[in-house]
Amino acid sequence: MLNQQNLVQALSHVLWIGGSPCSGKSTISHTIARTYVFIDYHADAWESNHFGRRVAAGDAETEAFLKMSMSQRWIERSVETLTQEVIVSMRGRFA
Repeated sequence: MLNQQNLVQALSHVLWIGGSPCSGKSTISHTIARTYVFIDYHADAWESNHFGRRVAAGDAETEAFLKMSMSQRWIERSVETLTQEVIVSMRGRFA
């Protein structure tokens, strides 16, 4: 098992790009990958697996979120609610 120092060293070749939704992360990573012949990996492609694991583990909030329509998820709820959910979710996923 890797400790934190070994993990940092093992991933030292990785360029992490983060930011808010629709801020251009994928566009930037594709450009860097094409320019420098890197492989780009997108977490979005694995999101359904992540949600599936959370539901299987009994996460009722994730299950309720997935049952909502797109309007219920993104339009009918307040910005404050959406912001708090993202903060809690990211803390849980990226300690």
